[in-house]
Amino acid sequence: MIAAKWKNLLPKISGGDAKSIQEQVRKSNTRRALYLAIGAVGCNIFFLLHFYFNVNAGTPVEIKWRKLILLLHAVFICLHLVLLFIALYIKRTRNFSGKLSLLLVTTFFITLPLWGASAVIIDQLVTSSIISFFLTCAVCAMGLLMQPLFSMLYYLASYLVFYFGLALTQSNPDLLLSNRVNGFAGIVICCGVSVLLWRINIIRYIQSNLIEKQKKDIQDNYEKLLQSSEELAKANAAKDKFFSIIAHDLRGPVSSILSLIEFINSKAFGDDPEKQNELLQLLHKSIGNTAKLLENLLVWSRSQTNRISFSPAFLNLHKLVETNIQVLDIVATEKDIAVQLDIDSNIEVYADAEMINTILRNLLSNAFKYTNKFGEVTVTGKIAGNKNGGKSVQVTIQDNGMGMQPAVLESLFRIDTKILTEGTKKETGTGLGLILCKEFIEKHNGSLWATSKPGAGSRFTFELPLPGGK
Repeated sequence: MIAAKWKNLLPKISGGDAKSIQEQVRKSNTRRALYLAIGAVGCNIFFLLHFYFNVNAGTPVEIKWRKLILLLHAVFICLHLVLLFIALYIKRTRNFSGKLSLLLVTTFFITLPLWGASAVIIDQLVTSSIISFFLTCAVCAMGLLMQPLFSMLYYLASYLVFYFGLALTQSNPDLLLSNRVNGFAGIVICCGVSVLLWRINIIRYIQSNLIEKQKKDIQDNYEKLLQSSEELAKANAAKDKFFSIIAHDLRGPVSSILSLIEFINSKAFGDDPEKQNELLQLLHKSIGNTAKLLENLLVWSRSQTNRISFSPAFLNLHKLVETNIQVLDIVATEKDIAVQLDIDSNIEVYADAEMINTILRNLLSNAFKYTNKFGEVTVTGKIAGNKNGGKSVQVTIQDNGMGMQPAVLESLFRIDTKILTEGTKKETGTGLGLILCKEFIEKHNGSLWATSKPGAGSRFTFELPLPGGK
């Protein structure tokens, strides 16, 4: 029970803070030991000079006392000089966590009270004072940070030297008893002060570490917030530019539709059925392009507001691609484009069915659009390793059509830049298809990239990771 109460007096240090606090304690102790060594050497020099010039004055007992004091300070000045050089070396190399730093502090904590105890034992030849022992114990308690258990052991060892050493020079039993009792009271007080200062400083270090962590967290959060703010500003700017592009693209087709309708209503061409049919085909094409643009805009807006359900499942890749090729077969037939499908029938992709169909339709539609008559489009699929060490399904759609200029390729997936290129039969696009593909693929934690050369066709590849590296 007493041990439990004793533990409650000491601050609790978490595992993460222990190493940091130990480093701070040793750094502080090295600095304190340096100052103590300078003070101790100064005291040794003072006493050596003072007693050297008065060594033969007084009675034989006093002469003996002075010679012993001279010997004591001669021994301890050597020790204190060694400790001083060690402290200077540690400070210069800044190796506060090494064993040398621990040896320095431990040696000081043991030798200072022993220095005082030895001086008191010699002083009993001429006086009953034990002030030297009190002073050195107090200096240790207030000058160095020592773990409570070790400080008690070191003080006890010093007191035992003090206790038995007094009997060698103090013959008066009453004074001997009084000094022993007072000496014990002194080390108890010093031990209490040492424990108290240890507790205060450890709490201070813990609070300091906590404040530093909080400051670092605040700084990290501020930087993340600043980065998010900048990204949001860029995204908003890109979307603003994108909307202005879309508004312009919508205004053009709608104006064309109105003009065609007005022209048809005016009957300026008379009753010529061929002219009527030509105008109706133009009207149908214009309305079709506008409807496609509006449909893509609707899907894109739903993806931006997270209103599109995302339900990935294992799907047969060969069947998916084959179905979408059949949907667009009429486009390929019009140009006599040969479609090659090279995907193992056992490969499965982990994806949302609606999203993967949208991706495949857009990429296949683009391949057909920019492939010349009698051209070829090849679709391949395979399982490959990815950069995260897992496995992914890679799908490549390659054509041998007109290809792309570097400027077009560079801005292909950018929402704030729109460069529309007509197809081989003057087909037009909305500029949203590839943006939707990229967003849907990223929704699957995948990636999409393209390579192309003018006149040599284009190659679009997307990669979708398999869960658990299946």
